[in-house]
Formats: sequence, C-alpha cells, structure tokens
Amino acid sequence: MSKEKALSMGAALLLLLVGLCLIIWPGQSANVICYVLGALALIFGIYRGYCYFKGSDSEATGLHKYDFSLGVFSIILGLIFIVAPNAVASLLPVVMGIVILADGIFKLQKSLDLRRAGFDKWWTVLIFAAVCCVFGILLIANPFAAVKTVVVLMGITLVVDAIQNLWTLFATPSEG
Repeated sequence: MSKEKALSMGAALLLLLVGLCLIIWPGQSANVICYVLGALALIFGIYRGYCYFKGSDSEATGLHKYDFSLGVFSIILGLIFIVAPNAVASLLPVVMGIVILADGIFKLQKSLDLRRAGFDKWWTVLIFAAVCCVFGILLIANPFAAVKTVVVLMGITLVVDAIQNLWTLFATPSEG
C-alpha cells in the first residue's frame, strides 16, 4: 500500500471514529471538540509567537513574516474555544457542513472523472458524494433546535463520509 493510500485510510478511519463518538456522546463531544481545537490553537499561537521573537523557523522573511499576528490571533481563537465552548459549538455544525459539502463536491468531480475514464462503478462514488452533499447542506441550513441533534447528524455525516472515503480508496484504481 502506498504512503498516500495509507494516510488516506488513516484519515478515513479517524473520521469514522470521531463520527461514532459524536453519535454515541453528542453532548460531551461538542465540548471536547472545542477544548481540543482550543488547545491546538493555543499551542500553535504560542509557537508562532516564539518563532517571531526568535526570528527564525519561518519560510517567510522580512515584511512578509506574519508569525506574531498569526500567533496572537491563534491564541485569542484558542481562548474563545476554551472559555466559550457552547457558543463555539453552536457554530460547529455550519463549519462542519461547509467542510462536508466541499468534500462531497470534490468526490462528485472524482465520480465524473472516473466515468470519463471508463470505471464501471463510478456511480457508487457519485451516490456517496450526493449523500455527503445533502448532509453538508443540512448541517449548513441547521434546521434543528438542539445542538445535540446536530452533533448526532454531524456524527452520521462523518461516518458516511468515512465509509465513502474508504470505498473510493479501495474501489477505484490507483493512480500511477
């Protein structure tokens, strides 16, 4: 198995695991996601600030170096995620919906490319792509009153997306 396929499979399995956690523990999952993302943003912000003051470890130099600004922004964002997880969680479905919709659109293109290439089962990728697009749109529209319901829907969406990614990974020919 190629390194790219192994990484794709790992990412799909991680999506599957996160999706199942969101389905099983919707209330706790939203806050945990906020705390984890907040901690990662804090770490990234502190690192960028360190890079700025150290004056190294950045590809950009001179006037195009934004380590300090990026660091401060990341620290503020991380603190918001940690201090106000409920407020952030209410936005999470929309953000996740945009990500899932984008992934569905990319998979839609992949299905059309597979059709052009003569792949027999291109339509299976098309079906999964359509399902992901529908779930993404539902998350963006957010017609649900309770965040827990949306978190469960996000979990279902991630599970479907993970299965679709695994299917695409193993059912399509490798690029050579």
